[in-house]
Amino acid sequence: MPAPIGGADPAGECGWPGGHRTHLGREFAEAVGQAGGKMAAQGFLTRQAVMKVGEELVALTESETAIELSEWIQEEAAYEAAEAIQAEAAQVVAAALGLGAAGSEG
Repeated sequence: MPAPIGGADPAGECGWPGGHRTHLGREFAEAVGQAGGKMAAQGFLTRQAVMKVGEELVALTESETAIELSEWIQEEAAYEAAEAIQAEAAQVVAAALGLGAAGSEG
């Protein structure tokens, strides 16, 4: 008998001959029921459920990647802005001290 689709057995059911429901499996199934959920295919995931979970994981991964890229872009922009402000501040100080004109004539 093949292993359940997805390899996981969240309900604690063994997919092999002579398998049994464990105490942990009963607790999990009860918790799912109390939360308003429903066990699919005697605790095993159906192909449709596996496909839906896969689609959700892809969407989650893509959104996490987009967030990380956005954060990196924001950090780079802040760093570049800080460098520009620092360079402008140095020019203002140099001009205030009269160093700008003397430095550019030499």
